[in-house]
Amino acid sequence: MDLHSQHTLITQLMDARFSIEASNALSSSAALQTETEASLKQQSASKVSSLEKYCEAAIDEVKRVTTKEAAVEVNSYKVKLDALQAVHDSMKSEYEGKIKRLNEELEREKEIAKRKDIEHKQELFILKRTKS
Repeated sequence: MDLHSQHTLITQLMDARFSIEASNALSSSAALQTETEASLKQQSASKVSSLEKYCEAAIDEVKRVTTKEAAVEVNSYKVKLDALQAVHDSMKSEYEGKIKRLNEELEREKEIAKRKDIEHKQELFILKRTKS
């Protein structure tokens, strides 16, 4: 194999390796983001369902007690519901923050991959010019 063929083969191998590394980095970041979003949606749906069941149970209980007792019970359920809503809001905020950080990380990974691609192309250009 002559020097030109070896040089061409090395250049092609470097291109392939870089493409694989960039693809793997982007794929893993995207998969992590998708998993987190799915988890957030599932947990939010579960919390909403729990809140709905809790409210339904509260309504049923209020119907069974006297008017005076009902007023006391309703206030108690409102406090509990407010506490559950605060927990839900806190979890939502936490997951939104995580998703934002993952999106930022994904963007950084994309920028790094783009810079590496440019650097790689510059190296190839220099190699081709020095070969000529």
